[in-house]
Order: sequence, then C-alpha cells, then structure tokens
Amino acid sequence: MQQLFEYTFEIQEFEGLSPVNTTLSSGNGAGDDLEVPVELGAVFAEISQVHVVTVAVRAPDAVAGAQRANRLLRSAGITAVRLMADLVSLNEVGLRLEVTRQTASNWARGDRHKGKFPPPYVPGDSRLWYWPEVVQFCVAHEIQTEHLKPVSYPSRQELAVINGALVQTQQWV
Repeated sequence: MQQLFEYTFEIQEFEGLSPVNTTLSSGNGAGDDLEVPVELGAVFAEISQVHVVTVAVRAPDAVAGAQRANRLLRSAGITAVRLMADLVSLNEVGLRLEVTRQTASNWARGDRHKGKFPPPYVPGDSRLWYWPEVVQFCVAHEIQTEHLKPVSYPSRQELAVINGALVQTQQWV
C-alpha cells in the first residue's frame, strides 16, 4: 500500500530556488513527479542559513520514498545532504498542537493522560523530541489529531538508514 511521506532534506545551495510550491519531474514521462501539495507549505527554504526542501512522495515505505525523492531531486540538479530530523521542544509541541506548553509538559511527564509519551530524541536539560513520534502518540491516544498533517514520516531507524545511504554515497539512486 502506498503512503504519502513527508521529508525535509538539507540541500546544497542551489541557484534559482525560491520558497514556493513547485513540482519536480524526472522528465521521463513515467509519472515520477514529486508531489508537492499546497497544504504542505513552502518547498524550498533557507532556515538559519541551512537550505532545505520539503517534499511529499508516495511510496510503500519511508526508505523507498526517500530514495525516490532523492532520485528526483538529483534529476533536477539538487543534491540532498541529509534528511533533517524534525526535532521539537515541548513549547513547539504545544504550538503545533494548539495546546499550552504546560499541557505538553504534562504529557511528557505522564501526568493527566494515560499512555506513554515518547522518550526525548535529545536527552538532557534541553530535551528535544522527534516530531513523528509525538504524532504517533497523539494518533494512538486521539489527542489533537485535527492539527496533524495527513502524511507519514520516517521512524528513528529509517531516518538513520536514509542518512547513512546519503552519507555513504552522493550517487544513491
């Protein structure tokens, strides 16, 4: 079954990019177009001096989708450096789900809700969570699901596999 996956790749600086919705095509007529639904927002952006592209791809799994996205980016002359991990603070969780930071903090501590909140991706004093795991928690417990995009994301393990492939070879297709 095909799922719609969302990826944000860091890319090498590329002339002519603008933060608008665009459809990339491999040009081979095989229907390999990269899906860029308007509701996903800007495709190309510069965030804190990092050039990124966010794309949506239909694929049977996250790794196959990332491979397809990378192949299409390359065919457009764009080099993906890494797949960005969407890391969020509890404040950002609150903003994205339209709840208070305190509510998100209560979930993380296990207060006022049954179910286990995901462990932080970055532990310590400035903890960060992997957004796809927060999404899974929300879906499993029917929390604020109206604020979630109807897309799938790579798991922690899939993120590592995808980035390993990108690091291992810039010719990954």
